[in-house]
Amino acid sequence: MTIGMVKTTIRNILAALDFLHTEASVIHTDLQLSNTLLGIKDDSILAQFEKAGFEAPIPRKTLQDRTIYVSRPLPLSYGTPVVCDFGEARLGIHCQQGDIMPDIYRAPEVILDMSWDYKIWDLFEHRHLFRARNTDNKLDDGHHLAEMISILGEPPLEFLSRSEKSRQFWDVNGKWSGAVPIPDHSLESLEGRLEGDEKDDFVRFLRLMLQWRPEERPTAKELLFDDWLMRGLFT
Repeated sequence: MTIGMVKTTIRNILAALDFLHTEASVIHTDLQLSNTLLGIKDDSILAQFEKAGFEAPIPRKTLQDRTIYVSRPLPLSYGTPVVCDFGEARLGIHCQQGDIMPDIYRAPEVILDMSWDYKIWDLFEHRHLFRARNTDNKLDDGHHLAEMISILGEPPLEFLSRSEKSRQFWDVNGKWSGAVPIPDHSLESLEGRLEGDEKDDFVRFLRLMLQWRPEERPTAKELLFDDWLMRGLFT
């Protein structure tokens, strides 16, 4: 995606989330790229898609009761983004419990078995900010938390005191004691597509959301009116 498409998509997603949180009292819990649909603004891409299907048929497997096709990707469209798939949504926006969210997107309070509430990287970078995987490529809380420290810094001791599970990874003074070393990288080093002021503003925008304490994270509406997203809209 271009930076313009990223901003437009984020603005629409934040507007949708603000409606869910403030009007419907619903937490999506499964917000990820595969649950964000881009509307089709130019119908000609459908004709191109159909033509390509005739000229270069995609691989398929025919079973007794059905045929399974390999997906053919559609070209990117500049249509309005839509948040979909509410199969994991929760009613009520405060004091929720349980392990939710796709594994690599889990907030620290979810990993540490705390209660959670409603409080973009992938759109732009084509890779995940966190891997959360060990050397056997299995989901690992220690690896996930170590990656978070490399980006967010050490968590406040008060935050850690909210969970008994935190003692598995930090000592009584809030120092990391997990078996996994903290990676040597930062948001600035991981972001490789932007330069200058645009990069600085993008990283600042991300840091607003990447907070250990949930109560310090901005609401969807506050993020929607961030200077980085608003720049260029009214000129």
